[in-house]
Amino acid sequence: MANKAKRRRPEALNVFFGRGILVKLCVGILAAFFVISIFGSWLTPYEPTAIDTSNTLQGPSLAHPFGTDALGRDVMSRLISGAQVSLLTSVLSGTLAAIIGITIGLIAGYFGGVINTVIMRLVDMVLSIPALVFAMVIAFILGGGVPSIVVAIGFTLIPTYVRMVNGLVAGLRENDYIVAAQIIGQKNRRILFKHLFPNCFPSLIVLYTMNLGTAIMMEATLSYLGIGIKAPQATWGNMVSEGYDYLLLNPWLCFVPGVMVILVVIAFNVVGDGLRDSLDPRLRGKL
Repeated sequence: MANKAKRRRPEALNVFFGRGILVKLCVGILAAFFVISIFGSWLTPYEPTAIDTSNTLQGPSLAHPFGTDALGRDVMSRLISGAQVSLLTSVLSGTLAAIIGITIGLIAGYFGGVINTVIMRLVDMVLSIPALVFAMVIAFILGGGVPSIVVAIGFTLIPTYVRMVNGLVAGLRENDYIVAAQIIGQKNRRILFKHLFPNCFPSLIVLYTMNLGTAIMMEATLSYLGIGIKAPQATWGNMVSEGYDYLLLNPWLCFVPGVMVILVVIAFNVVGDGLRDSLDPRLRGKL
């Protein structure tokens, strides 16, 4: 019975059940991150923006496990609030980029010719600009706040989807089942989203997972530079920026949110690698 259950398990689930200890650890980190982000409003012991000038720069204690900042705000509560912002911006920007990028990539790869050439040259032009600089310019033009950061990061990630989908579709469009669908008169839209897109989906899941980590890192960087989400809204990036002035006296103010960013970004990338290995039969190594 156990062997039968094992045989019935989808290959994609091996990233959770059949991979090495590192992938399992990273899955646990991401699960904790999502739980904290979703239920953060009920988990914060204090109001993240509540100022208490009589309790500033306190070290870690039972009342404040990660201490307090220069305004007496509880660091743990702000970390949880920052996790919510990171999840929101990463999921929204990643989804925005996926929807636009996949659609453009399908069109470019399927129709080819001049359409493909124009689209890919535009993509190459965008990719020639460092991603962070491109996001900074868009965020600066749109102003601060979650919506502008989502758009800035989303537009920065679009070329990654366009290039991947274009390459995959270019290799699939000459297959017999695509040619047969064209011969029987199926509409291009149906061919794109019923036949081509499902065959690209496994690779896109991996890219989407990794891009979530990239989005979190970019949001933290933009907030650290003062271009992204600004105080009093807590984000891991602006917490690192605020704690930098107290790096020698109270290093936890900068260290703790920085470690959170590093852990989550690494976890997204490791899980993305695990998904890639599980979904691609040519890559079966243990991580």
